[in-house]
Amino acid sequence: TTTTTTTTCLPTTSSYDWVFGCKGQACTDACAAVSGTCMLAPMNGIDTGSEILFLASIFSTMCSSISTSVSTSYFPGFYNEGIARCPYNAADKMGPTTCESTSPVVYRFCCCGGNCPLSAP
Repeated sequence: TTTTTTTTCLPTTSSYDWVFGCKGQACTDACAAVSGTCMLAPMNGIDTGSEILFLASIFSTMCSSISTSVSTSYFPGFYNEGIARCPYNAADKMGPTTCESTSPVVYRFCCCGGNCPLSAP
């Protein structure tokens, strides 16, 4: 007899409506898991290194590399393949982020409500 156990990851919440999704999880699913709704505007608003570092700090995530991407629908996020990277979409590439996008190696920073600041209040 073989028994298979499935572990369900729950996204990490914060004192804001920012959520740190599980590895490979869409923001739609991360937000639903915390009874929230994915809000694109704040996620698309992240266009500086200081903003991505603020998000990382909320979740005690250390970024060794901060970079802009070339229109990747699953950033802003975090992944670690030898270097802890925190990529976000470049200001001139605004708009590619979607709530449904996933990557098997990325933990997404998801806005799941109306309180998603891009810097400390």
